[in-house]
Amino acid sequence: MRPILGLLALACFASACGSDAVTTAPSTVTSPAVETFSGVLSGGRAWRVITVKTAGVMSLTLTEGGSPSTPIGFGLGVPGGTSTCILSFALVSGGSTSPQITERVDVGDYCAEVHDLRGPNASPITFSLSIEHP
Repeated sequence: MRPILGLLALACFASACGSDAVTTAPSTVTSPAVETFSGVLSGGRAWRVITVKTAGVMSLTLTEGGSPSTPIGFGLGVPGGTSTCILSFALVSGGSTSPQITERVDVGDYCAEVHDLRGPNASPITFSLSIEHP
């Protein structure tokens, strides 16, 4: 009887040691960051730096400002020192609820610029740019 009990104990121990279960850490899903860049232009331009900490997709949506009769230019680029934004992608548009510029980005600093196309003596125009990035 003792040999049978020993074999049963060995069988139970061996089956527990041969487990194929894999334990993984829970994954964390992070939402993209959404920043709002807004202000007033009077024939000039305004820009801001966006720091991307994870590669992914960046989207720009001009949510307020411009119209068919007074469009606003805006774009995405990289900072050119402390006083300029070197645009890689740009367009002229009025406000929208859908992203107007969507580009893949790597980790690093980028800039979004909004510029008034009407000249230096234009009347003030309000703008709001939604920036979604990883």
